[in-house]
Amino acid sequence: MLADGDAAEQRYAKITKNQSPPLIEGDLFTPNFEGATSLKIGECESDAQGGHCPVALVYDDKKDKPIRWSDTVRLALTDKGWRIADIDFGSPGGDSGARGSLLQTVRDAIKDGNSVSN
Repeated sequence: MLADGDAAEQRYAKITKNQSPPLIEGDLFTPNFEGATSLKIGECESDAQGGHCPVALVYDDKKDKPIRWSDTVRLALTDKGWRIADIDFGSPGGDSGARGSLLQTVRDAIKDGNSVSN
């Protein structure tokens, strides 16, 4: 899906002649535009979909008050072991980053990138 998202982003940039902002800006894997500077993985639990782990994240630029939030990493058990299936994004206070989940962010980018016409 990440490869499809990248292809949609490239198509979008070509059609808009790079005159529009990218479909996805900033860190793709957290809801904070700048990403995280540290993280701590909590206790993982199994569930009907496979498993999930809370992750406490911090972004600290050493200038402003650190931003703290929690995401949930969704796991799937495959024949090759545990794999990340999705990341449910938390909501860093006052941040305008991604919301929802990693998969939803990529799906939206694919949809938006493929809906633009020449």
